Amino acid sequence: MRKFYLLISVLFLVPQFLSAQKVGRFEFEIAGGGVYPFHFDDHYAYNGFQTLLEARYNLNSKVDLGLAFERSVNYHDDTFGSAYYTIQAFDFMACADYNWRNKKEYNVFAGTEIGFTQYMSGAYYYVEGAENGASTNSLVPCIAPRFGVELFDKLRVTFKTEMPLFKVKYFYSTITIGLVFGGKRK
Repeated sequence: MRKFYLLISVLFLVPQFLSAQKVGRFEFEIAGGGVYPFHFDDHYAYNGFQTLLEARYNLNSKVDLGLAFERSVNYHDDTFGSAYYTIQAFDFMACADYNWRNKKEYNVFAGTEIGFTQYMSGAYYYVEGAENGASTNSLVPCIAPRFGVELFDKLRVTFKTEMPLFKVKYFYSTITIGLVFGGKRK
């Protein structure tokens, strides 16, 4: 058991010493952008919007861990035009990124988010001039690979594709632009 703890300690401490650049430990991001749906039960999907808050802890200049809270909204029509759907997704995700700090002006990163998404969909049907509605809720585990670039330690552009692990056929990509506070190079 001691060997296991020693191995875990080494895995977490070695990157600290291999890091050449010093960065601030905590950073916070506020972002917004577009949602581009791929699939939802063969309905026509319209683009939507996403807002997010993310807090990150920099283990070193290469690796950061964080928590993200996101909200996405978009709309869908069925193929006959007699109904439309609104999809709202509320995400609570843990995230990890690997950073390539190649230049002072920009930082390329890639990572993933893993967590849960609460999907809420509302369906509105038009039948003989009357509007009827129904709604569904589902909480599903999701994974979201992502990559992007951080410019001048202040502006972060991220591309992400969120994929539910089961139960929901809906998945989408987002492009967000965010303001970063903290985490500057020292």
